[in-house]
Amino acid sequence: MTVPVAELDRQAALRTVRELSDASDQSLRALAEASEVIDLRQGQTLLRAGSLESHGFVVLEGALRLLAKEPFGPDLFSVGRAEAGSLLGVVGLLRQAPCEGAIARRPSRVLGFPLKVLLE
Repeated sequence: MTVPVAELDRQAALRTVRELSDASDQSLRALAEASEVIDLRQGQTLLRAGSLESHGFVVLEGALRLLAKEPFGPDLFSVGRAEAGSLLGVVGLLRQAPCEGAIARRPSRVLGFPLKVLLE
């Protein structure tokens, strides 16, 4: 489910992310314009482990469990936790390889944006 959030609020949320704190206002504005707020239910998958995603996400509220695939099997294991201010889904773009998965530990809200905006 997506909810309308003012562009300025989205831009302000992006500014709080450590990895984006030095980005120009113009870059954050472009990212905010391309973004949407997504509400997740507890247990809902945001990112699939082992998949190269097309979107990045900033956690606005709640918490997500980060999962990775066992190297020699289909099982998943916990590798961490993402909370408000965390940036997800971007490492795969940099590595050009799939990364960890993310599942909502409790009801959560994220700001999603197409990764291609980071390359423009």
